[in-house]
Amino acid sequence: MARITIPSQIFPGFKTLSELNEGQLESLTKYISILPLDIEYAEVANRINEILQITTGKQILQTFLSFRNLSEENDLKNEKLATNLTDSYLELSSDQMSPKKKLLLKTNLQSILNNYSGIKAIISAREVLSANGNNIEEFSLNSDIRLIFNEADDNKKRSAIIFHRMQIEYSKNDSLKDICFSLDIDDLKKIKIEIEKAIKNDRIIRDDYKDILEFIF
Repeated sequence: MARITIPSQIFPGFKTLSELNEGQLESLTKYISILPLDIEYAEVANRINEILQITTGKQILQTFLSFRNLSEENDLKNEKLATNLTDSYLELSSDQMSPKKKLLLKTNLQSILNNYSGIKAIISAREVLSANGNNIEEFSLNSDIRLIFNEADDNKKRSAIIFHRMQIEYSKNDSLKDICFSLDIDDLKKIKIEIEKAIKNDRIIRDDYKDILEFIF
């Protein structure tokens, strides 16, 4: 029976980790061990893509995030924890790995855990930031126009609406999620007013406490 529950959505991250060579692993562990506290998850995922020359950086990051409480909850050394993770992954995913590849996955996982302090630090910083809600990772706002067709008005000027699609990628419980909204111009104006208020408050707070506090975000 698997000692650790591993969600199926992070199976791809384990598979990628089992395929990393020594050079890739060294570059990856060096990067995650010295992450700045104010870095965004999306930036970490993109940088992992660059370092490893892959497109699954987000999945690897999700895998790393899932390790957040393992060492604390299980009170195990990283070598044993890496063994349990490997065995649990193979059992739950039914991935038929050769003994050599299984050993490589265990070794790579242990190296990740040995250099996990950077990941753990940014998670802790994010937990403080999002203690009462969700944390935005990526944001986009795209505008579009749609014509309204009415067969009875063929000879008249067409009717149309403009709408704006706001897409937000956010982190919740150490996982990344997406949500989309359709907005009109009145919605945008309301959002703008609230954002301008928040920016003003941020500036005031920073100015008032700049001599005694070093702000991470």
